[in-house]
Amino acid sequence: MKNYDGSADTIGFGKWLRQLSLGDRFTVSNIPYELGEIPFVAIMHGIVLADNKDSSFTVGKQYGKN
Repeated sequence: MKNYDGSADTIGFGKWLRQLSLGDRFTVSNIPYELGEIPFVAIMHGIVLADNKDSSFTVGKQYGKN
């Protein structure tokens, strides 16, 4: 499982999300969002997430990815 750490961010959360692949599972830490906001942030970047209810997410669908 991957982890996005906002305090060590060098590329931005949206760009990091777009580097993930279908089925990738991840957690987040040190971000300026509530956990419930993460799926909405992802959809703005063309990614649909499944909320695993254990503070992790799984990439379900990606739009416009080459």
